[in-house]
Amino acid sequence: MHTTDQILLVTEGDGIVATESEQHELTPGVVALIPANTKHWHGAKPGKSMTHWSILGPADTRIVD
Repeated sequence: MHTTDQILLVTEGDGIVATESEQHELTPGVVALIPANTKHWHGAKPGKSMTHWSILGPADTRIVD
């Protein structure tokens, strides 16, 4: 969870971004906006790889398991 919005820009591969209530597929060219203070997860699909840019504004960031 981040205290600022997060933008993901997928450059290669196949992935997923998910919150507690939604899940969306990520493919090259997709831009995802994750609002501040939203519990979320993003990564490659099983057996796949994914490369992306993650853009965060200046803020305190707390990473939790």
